[in-house]
Amino acid sequence: MAKPTLSLIAFIMCMIPLPFTAMASSAPTGLWQTEGKKSVVEVIALPESKSWAAHIVWLDKKQKEPSEKLLDTLNPDPMKRKNPVMGLTIAWGFKTSEDGTWKDGQVYDPETGKMYKAQARMRGDRLELRGYIGLPAFGRSTSWKRIPQLPGPYE
Repeated sequence: MAKPTLSLIAFIMCMIPLPFTAMASSAPTGLWQTEGKKSVVEVIALPESKSWAAHIVWLDKKQKEPSEKLLDTLNPDPMKRKNPVMGLTIAWGFKTSEDGTWKDGQVYDPETGKMYKAQARMRGDRLELRGYIGLPAFGRSTSWKRIPQLPGPYE
């Protein structure tokens, strides 16, 4: 009689799902449309540092004509001011925290040339990033929406 009881307990233990934080802790890889639909970023996992990063893969036509390259002219490093914004890494270093969110990240805003400490969390199909100087309470949040593919050219 003991064998069926042990088998039942083993079966039940195998069926218990992983905690929700384990599901949320992996990198939010994929394509994300930034607030205002000005750009799309791709989030990639960086297994070697157990973190993730995001780089720009699409820009809205209103930003610049296709023949003109939008440059990172406000970068605080003069050597980087001629780098194109397309392909620019704008978020990096995010590591999973115990509550399933991400912390210890950095975000760079090419529209201002400023860099901020950052944290991030999922909210449904949105990735909410909070950039700040000093304490998160004194920062600003932005929300990126997950999209299945790149928008058509200059939508």
